[in-house]
Amino acid sequence: LKELQKGTVPKHGDGTWLAALQAAVEGIPIGVAITDMKVPGVTVAWCNKGFQRVSGYPKEETEGVNCRFLQGKSTEPVVVTKMVR
Repeated sequence: LKELQKGTVPKHGDGTWLAALQAAVEGIPIGVAITDMKVPGVTVAWCNKGFQRVSGYPKEETEGVNCRFLQGKSTEPVVVTKMVR
């Protein structure tokens, strides 16, 4: 995840494991967002089309933002706490 810490997200085909993961999950219908827990703010570094479809947010509004933007009035604090731990 050193690539994420540098602020640059690898591009498909650049030979890194992260680029290979991105290529593998880009077209699947399941939403995938990649973050690095070591980066302050834990922002989304990359998301696939499935994530965009499920969340309703385009890549431009998702990447660089903490996933907390998905929380709303119906968010259960106990569930969020379990996921964070």
